[in-house]
Amino acid sequence: MPTGGDGMFETVKDHGERIGILEKRVEKVENNYVNLENTILKGNQAQQEFFRDTLNKQWDLITERDKSKDAQRQRDHEILVGKQGIIKGNWDNAWKIFGQVAGAGGVLYIVIEFWLTK
Repeated sequence: MPTGGDGMFETVKDHGERIGILEKRVEKVENNYVNLENTILKGNQAQQEFFRDTLNKQWDLITERDKSKDAQRQRDHEILVGKQGIIKGNWDNAWKIFGQVAGAGGVLYIVIEFWLTK
């Protein structure tokens, strides 16, 4: 005949085994949680690095574009200055030649002779 103490002993023993099983399950859940947390942190870190690299590349492209625009402006300015110098030189040469011809009196003589012979 079972005594009351044997049933209670079996119940406590059964509860102890079930508590042990539950503790193992909680430990697995905790480990899985830590693994999940690490995975998420690594994913966030990878995304941050990706965005950082992308922003750095965009910044490099922007600075290169600005340098290119500055260089183009400088070339355009140099071309304009060169053209203005050529035009000024041509006009200077034309006035110089006109001054030499007029100074010699040849053109003035031809004009006066043309009017007088009419």
